[in-house]
Amino acid sequence: MCYKILGSSGLLALFIPDHSQKHILFTALWTLGGGALGLLTQVAVWPFRPQHPVRRIVSDSWLAAADLFDGLKSDDLPDAAALALRQQNFDQNAAALRDKLEKGRDALRNARTPRNAAFLQRLEHLNSLAGGFTRCALALHSALENATRQNSALAELRPAFQPILNSFANNSRTIALAVVSRQPEHLALAEVRVRRLGHLLQGFSDKTAALDAGASLAAPSASPAPGNFPRQDVASDAPTTAADLAALTLPVFDKLKELIDTLRTTIDRAAERAAFSLELLDTDTWSLRPLASALNFSRKIDPALVRFAARLTMLQVLGVIIARVWHLPHGYWLGLTIIIVIQPDFGATRQRAAQRALGTFFGGLLGSALVWLPMPDAAKFALMAAFLFVFICCLRHNYGIAVFFLTPQVVLLTEMSQAVSWQFTLERVLSTAGGALLAIIAALLFWPTWERSRIPKNLVRAIRANLEYWQTIFAHIETGRPLDAAANTAYYRADAANAEAFASLQRMMGDPANQREGIEQTAAIANGNQRLTQALNVIALRITRGEPLIKTGLAPCVETGARTLRTLAETINQPHQDGIKLLTNSRREMDALRLPKNWENATNNAAINIETRDRTRQVVGQLARAGTELNAMLLASETCLREGVFGG
Repeated sequence: MCYKILGSSGLLALFIPDHSQKHILFTALWTLGGGALGLLTQVAVWPFRPQHPVRRIVSDSWLAAADLFDGLKSDDLPDAAALALRQQNFDQNAAALRDKLEKGRDALRNARTPRNAAFLQRLEHLNSLAGGFTRCALALHSALENATRQNSALAELRPAFQPILNSFANNSRTIALAVVSRQPEHLALAEVRVRRLGHLLQGFSDKTAALDAGASLAAPSASPAPGNFPRQDVASDAPTTAADLAALTLPVFDKLKELIDTLRTTIDRAAERAAFSLELLDTDTWSLRPLASALNFSRKIDPALVRFAARLTMLQVLGVIIARVWHLPHGYWLGLTIIIVIQPDFGATRQRAAQRALGTFFGGLLGSALVWLPMPDAAKFALMAAFLFVFICCLRHNYGIAVFFLTPQVVLLTEMSQAVSWQFTLERVLSTAGGALLAIIAALLFWPTWERSRIPKNLVRAIRANLEYWQTIFAHIETGRPLDAAANTAYYRADAANAEAFASLQRMMGDPANQREGIEQTAAIANGNQRLTQALNVIALRITRGEPLIKTGLAPCVETGARTLRTLAETINQPHQDGIKLLTNSRREMDALRLPKNWENATNNAAINIETRDRTRQVVGQLARAGTELNAMLLASETCLREGVFGG
């Protein structure tokens, strides 16, 4: 945006009749003052936005749900004191959520009027979904707690469930943010998070079903009454199976679909798309990027940014040449149209060009008609103020309508200082149409390949980089060697490959709708791969200096994980008819995999050094998390192959 503002100012300076320093200085000062006044106006109206208070009520309920999920996250089976403390925190968070839900329901009903009844009804349903979504998730967690206490063979499900709890919390906070901000970017992130949570739950369901053979579990607590939450220490003697535990994921799936459908109806700009990142960062902590990252000090420049800068520069030079050769008195309109219309992606450029051209044409007709009407200056000022008000109101919702009201305002403003004829309107319309056409042509020439065709290669590169990192880390564990330069290199490659995959997804978000098919599934794979890198990083931190681990027999798990990553990379790189079968077989292999039976020694064997026990527990727990992420990636990849997202 900054370079567009600088370009616009320089363009206006080229067409100022009087090139004296005084004239240019006054123009710059007026521009600066207008920007400051616009910023002040935007900030001043924030307390008076009618939807903000009721949206904040709903977001508070979802934030309370996120706090409840955060309090349940734990890698280890707690002792009695820790369990009591966690239960106390759970009761407090559950009471806070109930309070938010009840206050939100009452406030939304009291604020309802005939005019906003439909909208507030949607918000009220979204508020109640916070309670329903949480109850379903807590029923699943309560059943898991009871199952692992009754049957130690299922202890490996606890660390495998931690990514799901984390996803529950992240989903809740993203929903809260999307409700308040109403930004299409946050809606898209919510959709990807929901898709990812669905894959995690499906993988967990398959895993628990695979544990059904010979398992005898305690039954989960009964379904709570509406408005109540299950206690985390409830146990039952009624026998059940692991399949029953897996069946508790079904209500969560239903709530997820209902949740996204309802959220979409509360956001006015739900259909809008632009180029933004689909990287799912954790929402429970502040995430401050380095200053160098914010200022883009990287030696590697994004090719899309290079194309955009070259396209904009070329068009501006061409626009100035055309204006000078044809002696257009208001030639800066051509350049300004190019600056405003052109976007980093073709889809947004095409949409913006059509809206500006049509809005200018019909707005010019209205402006020309108004010029011919005799009216006092006070009436002209009133009309200009009204047009500008509607322009500001419509700018974020419909750019075409906003431009329609901006054009007559410009015509009337110009008419206040000089005589305006039909040639003035014609010149503006033609300049706008010409600038829009040039922007579309340039977008086609500089964007010959859609990002959809590049996504598979970037994903494969990221998955293979994780495979290398995986093999390097566990090779050091097997030999007991400290991490060396090779391990650091493997990490940097995985991190860079993940970043490139998300940059590719961001560019894909700006492509036309028919070129964005399957982006949610693709983003779910990329985010799962990134979470896998994070799990490997935690393992790496535990063995930095070659610290010993309990001999738990991790080799089968390590080999299965490596084969799964290799299968993912091969099927995405070269899709074929047997790809789905290979992915399904990998999921079955992952479901049948068991963590080493003697891994409980990491917590129970007092003869072993406590640091070694804790270190082993952390490594095995992260390995279980990695298995959950791999299962979710396999499910997302199967869907992509069925829908032809990767071609083939």
